[in-house]
Amino acid sequence: MKKMLGIAFASAAVLALAACGSSGGDDAPAAPSAPVVTTDIPSSATENAAGLLAFANAQIGTSSDSSEPILVGDATLPVDDTTETSL
Repeated sequence: MKKMLGIAFASAAVLALAACGSSGGDDAPAAPSAPVVTTDIPSSATENAAGLLAFANAQIGTSSDSSEPILVGDATLPVDDTTETSL
């Protein structure tokens, strides 16, 4: 009988402690912070298509499989629809 009473008190204590751990859920979630956007693209590559092409050619010549990827981020790359390029 005492053993059953001890188990009952232990079970009640476990349930009571489990209920005390909640955060209540009444708190408003924290507002997400705006991500910091950066770029590895130099400004000369964003000014005109020739600068972008020069940057791309330099990256092709120096790239390797073990190098870190280039972060484009918020860079706006130029578009030149008037110049003919040869591949």
